[in-house]
Amino acid sequence: MPALPNAPGSVRVAVAGTFNGRTVANILHFNAGVSAYTQSELNGLATSVRATWVTNMLPLITSAYSVTTVTTTDLTSPTAFVGSATGSDPGGSGGVTQSAQVATCITWRIGRHYRGGHPRTYLVGPGAASNYTLPGSFSGAFLTLTATRIAAMLTAIGGFTPPSGGVPWSLCCLHYKLNGAVLTLPTPDPITAGVVNARVDTQRRRLGH
Repeated sequence: MPALPNAPGSVRVAVAGTFNGRTVANILHFNAGVSAYTQSELNGLATSVRATWVTNMLPLITSAYSVTTVTTTDLTSPTAFVGSATGSDPGGSGGVTQSAQVATCITWRIGRHYRGGHPRTYLVGPGAASNYTLPGSFSGAFLTLTATRIAAMLTAIGGFTPPSGGVPWSLCCLHYKLNGAVLTLPTPDPITAGVVNARVDTQRRRLGH
């Protein structure tokens, strides 16, 4: 498989954690509009992402999950810096344990319209039984809490310390293709909001082979 093209200004952020001993990860993309990031800036971004994940996402996830390392990879060059922030913090949404594929689905809103899949994040382990109204649906209280946490996380991201010569950090959807063709310059679309799916969702690849 050929290497993906360089993505000016963009950083891949991997939020790694464990769920009942199984490694899980959420992949996000950020952009602050500079030609390259320093080691210090990437470490700072990793620390900030990890802190806001602990504050805003962990209350939505079962205590069977713990967030561990956040890794930030500068996508502007194959030899660019990689940053990280480590620790171990458990989820705060009760101790009820579902199988690994059960997830809360967040659909991210961007300004551009197109056909096909849109950016999503799947949070493992929605947690306490009170978060459900039916086996396949989340409660109104859990949906309200999730919407509040999503908005708070986006606000927090806008307040991250920007890199030297850059603009404020934004969570983005990074597009590598258009109409099936690989773009010479990948397109970052800033994420403006997140909407939580009322249906209990799945991500079956988390079950493994």
